[in-house]
Amino acid sequence: MIITVFFTHEVIHPVHVHLLSMLLVYLLFGLLLEREVGPFHTTGVYVLAGIAGSLAILTVADIGAYEETIAGSSAAAHGVIAAIAVLTPNTIVGESIGDAISLKNVAILALVFNVVGSL
Repeated sequence: MIITVFFTHEVIHPVHVHLLSMLLVYLLFGLLLEREVGPFHTTGVYVLAGIAGSLAILTVADIGAYEETIAGSSAAAHGVIAAIAVLTPNTIVGESIGDAISLKNVAILALVFNVVGSL
């Protein structure tokens, strides 16, 4: 069930905008992380964060109470953001579009938006 919850998100998640945003997050921050640690470790971070997210939802949610499918790779994408923010917290992103922000602040904002969005 844990593996299924993590990997089925890309196929059956009901909100396609969420899927596209998570793919964009992984593309942008995954490339940064890959430059720092290489493709093997980047993939490891993504998979381990996804499995951790699946374990977390299974421990706090009453799966039988949900009428829609519970699936998610948000934890995986956020794990990638957290990993690159921990490795290079003061790296500035968004400078070319005029909205410069450090990676540690991106990670904090991602966490806040994720928590607020789930309320």
